[in-house]
Amino acid sequence: MLEVTNKAVKPATVKKLRTDVDRAKQDAATDKLLSKVSQDAAIAKLQKQIKILDDRVSLLEQ
Repeated sequence: MLEVTNKAVKPATVKKLRTDVDRAKQDAATDKLLSKVSQDAAIAKLQKQIKILDDRVSLLEQ
């Protein structure tokens, strides 16, 4: 079981910790967004390659 103790914390320390937490949340959101953009680009590239291959197969079947 955790024991909670009261300690005095300076407001500046709390403000700095809050800033650090907010920055970490923003970084995580940015990383998630960048990975989504990268994933979308990879999917688009694969779709183009599939279409090219499909077109080649269609030509060979004629």
